[in-house]
Amino acid sequence: MPQRRNIKSLSFISDQTLRRKIEEAIEINSFLYLMERDGKFAVGVSKEIRRTIILYSASIIEAILLYLYKRKNFSILKQVYFDVHYLPEFYQSVSDAKLVIAKQGKKERNEAELMLDVLVKFFSEEKIIKDSLRSKIDFTKNIRNTFHLSKSRKGLNCGIKSVNISTDAVLDTILVVRDYLNKNP
Repeated sequence: MPQRRNIKSLSFISDQTLRRKIEEAIEINSFLYLMERDGKFAVGVSKEIRRTIILYSASIIEAILLYLYKRKNFSILKQVYFDVHYLPEFYQSVSDAKLVIAKQGKKERNEAELMLDVLVKFFSEEKIIKDSLRSKIDFTKNIRNTFHLSKSRKGLNCGIKSVNISTDAVLDTILVVRDYLNKNP
């Protein structure tokens, strides 16, 4: 995989288990990249190898952003409704929805709700990641989502350029998080 900048270490990730998993995922990506570049596979197999590289890339990015989120005790709130009361039947004019009165509040999202798109949006709004990196991550996420066999893969090319964008996104994310943690210990 082409690298413009060098990462000497992932030592900024203090969770050793997570660091080891990320290092292993990067090794797998490198292996798959070299294997696919060898040119010994049918077109369809090569395409799926590239798709797997992109899947791993998205997983690495998500893990690194989630690590930063937890390490810095960030908080993403969501809208919640409680003390819900249904209006009497007289006011219910729509058959597929119910009119209610409720209290509206905010609640912190739990970890299961902190998917890649939520983390990218948050760190982009916080100006921790630049729009150019957000675009690369979004591109990676969109191709990763085609792993669902029931979803359309039309319009999303999974060529070597896509792999390079995704691996660049991994590298850029690692560098952004490392630099952010160095500046904000």
